[in-house]
Amino acid sequence: MSGVVFVYASDLPEISALDSYAPSTITRVTAANGQVIGEFATERRVVVGYDDIAPQLRQAIIAAEDG
Repeated sequence: MSGVVFVYASDLPEISALDSYAPSTITRVTAANGQVIGEFATERRVVVGYDDIAPQLRQAIIAAEDG
């Protein structure tokens, strides 16, 4: 078991790399009135803060990972 963990651990990023994590996000073009008139992205990601996630969803994710 420890051999399997050792093999896969070499592909994992350093924890310190998470401090400077900057995912690709959507570029939105808006009109003068604030209406979105176009979106450009190779990956459609929206960054969400921890406090913006419902507590029930956070608990569900933890429960799924523990399972």
